[in-house]
Amino acid sequence: MQTELVDVKVDARIVADEVGGQHAGETNFTYEPPTSPHYTADHLGKGKILKFERRLTWHTTVTIKTTYPVGSDPDQLSGYGRGTKKEDSDNGDITLGFHEQCHRDDYERYLKSHPLPDPPKLHVGMTVAELTKTQTEFNEKVKAYFESMRADSVSRTDEVGYRRSTYKRTKIPYRHTLPAE
Repeated sequence: MQTELVDVKVDARIVADEVGGQHAGETNFTYEPPTSPHYTADHLGKGKILKFERRLTWHTTVTIKTTYPVGSDPDQLSGYGRGTKKEDSDNGDITLGFHEQCHRDDYERYLKSHPLPDPPKLHVGMTVAELTKTQTEFNEKVKAYFESMRADSVSRTDEVGYRRSTYKRTKIPYRHTLPAE
């Protein structure tokens, strides 16, 4: 989206897995927040904006990446969530790599199905206080959007089958069993 006072360009990409994470496997995303517009205001009067010198800009790429610590293996068994459901076991999808792929799929699906927050409506003549309030509200909506994206993935990938909350409480991972012959 591009207007006289707002410039928004948000892309997404999934990058190759890396070694160097803190946990057995972790899929996360990063993005840059919006920047505030620059302006000239009448501080002697009512603090009204006389001119915008730079637009509100939000240029970012949402980067989705899975990291594994040294010694961890995407082929090891999933300890909770996806990879522990009966349908996963029936399909042979029981690895940590499968579990992390589910998180990537969740994030991609969320980005495609949930529109980003609308940028604020800016105009010459608004007060500095109005601009500050609108910018703060927009930044909070952006943060909430990505918090919701993360929570959605937790509910779809971590809190199913043998739940992550159970694992965190008990410190006991799911025990995969081989089918009887």
